[in-house]
Amino acid sequence: MRRVILVLYLLAGMVQVFATSLTDASSACKNGDGGSCLFIGALYYTGKEIKQDLNMAKVYYIKACELKVAAGCTELGNLFYTGEGVKQDDKEAIRYYMQACELDGSLGCRYLGDQYNLGQGVEQNITTAGHFYHKACILGDSEGCKQDKLIKKNHTINPSRNTSVKLQGKESTFTSKMKQYKNLKKERDQLIQEAELLDKL
Repeated sequence: MRRVILVLYLLAGMVQVFATSLTDASSACKNGDGGSCLFIGALYYTGKEIKQDLNMAKVYYIKACELKVAAGCTELGNLFYTGEGVKQDDKEAIRYYMQACELDGSLGCRYLGDQYNLGQGVEQNITTAGHFYHKACILGDSEGCKQDKLIKKNHTINPSRNTSVKLQGKESTFTSKMKQYKNLKKERDQLIQEAELLDKL
């Protein structure tokens, strides 16, 4: 029977192609596909398709980050920022946000701006915060642009994340990511059905 094989691939947080199973994604990850590693980490984090396991999420985010996927580094930073599955550590969060920003991950840059704005894990420095917000803006992050304008106008800024609910920034990332996955999965199933009908002709 003809098989339709679709590979799930995430790059900088965007779904581009997709996999028929977790096994396919795991194989791709082992073969150096950082986007697939990020995808598996997202599944373990959210508990979609598989049982939630924050430790395994961290393992796959590390792989994605090592393979230079900016979103993997950002999500690692988020784990340390919120203390989910790891000991809360702002310095570690900053380390991974920095890696993400160096890989041109806009969220990593914006979150670095937040850390310098709030003085969390680093000495508070509005000028440095502005630098990272500006880079986030250049990379297309609208919230980074807002913060960049504020700092240039008033030399004071408000954090782009609700720091009383540290999870907020990450939830928006995964909500968007998993909505895309759900839509692509439906498309995959439709394509498989069409292929099976063609085989019967």
